[in-house]
Amino acid sequence: MDSYLERLQNAYETTVRKLGNDLLSRSELGVTRSQYYILYLLSKQGFFTVSDLAEKLEVKPSAVTVMIDRLYKINLVKRDRDESDRRIVKIGITSEGIQFLERAKLKRNAVLKDHLSRLDDEELQSFVAIFEKIAK
Repeated sequence: MDSYLERLQNAYETTVRKLGNDLLSRSELGVTRSQYYILYLLSKQGFFTVSDLAEKLEVKPSAVTVMIDRLYKINLVKRDRDESDRRIVKIGITSEGIQFLERAKLKRNAVLKDHLSRLDDEELQSFVAIFEKIAK
């Protein structure tokens, strides 16, 4: 088992690094992976507070504030005050943010398809099934 764990860890780290580099170099998106993930979360749930995003990303709220500031400056997110408690600021995705995310998904999918095309149909089916099993 230990040798499998070592091989898995090495393969995982290499794959993540390789995919990350390809995604960043090919995408020309201008956002970090964390900023992309924030946009993704906002597109799925609608609104988050900075504290909620910090918890999801497992970082300090001050780090999220910096990321949100950058996304706000390029009009990908918006800030709205809670009507029942004006002290609470809700972060949401703008229509430009949704369009940006769609373009980013297309580019991400192209990179992933390029890498996964190295697998034949049986290998790809096994690969996906294994990931789904681990995810459960």
